[in-house]
Amino acid sequence: MFLIALSPILWLIIALSVLKIAAYKACPIALVIALAAGIFVNDMTIPHAVEATLEGVALACWPILLVIIAAIFTYNLTLQTKAMDTIKKMLTSVSNDRRVLILLIGWV
Repeated sequence: MFLIALSPILWLIIALSVLKIAAYKACPIALVIALAAGIFVNDMTIPHAVEATLEGVALACWPILLVIIAAIFTYNLTLQTKAMDTIKKMLTSVSNDRRVLILLIGWV
């Protein structure tokens, strides 16, 4: 039972690392494997399986979309307020060495 529940993850590991299948092709196959395991092994009804699939997609997309929207908002805000110019002046006054600036930006 444990290996059947683990089979979609094992499929992704094998497909992505050993078989070198693209993620956009391997993930739907893993979804089908998970649905089949839920329906046939765990006696899940098809409406519950579809509902669980949609909930999983929503829970996976929500944090990613939230971060993307926040990053776009912050970027547009810095462009509108000209804060990017202030940040650029401040960073270039620290050092002329680009390696130091990259380390500073990476750390922040």
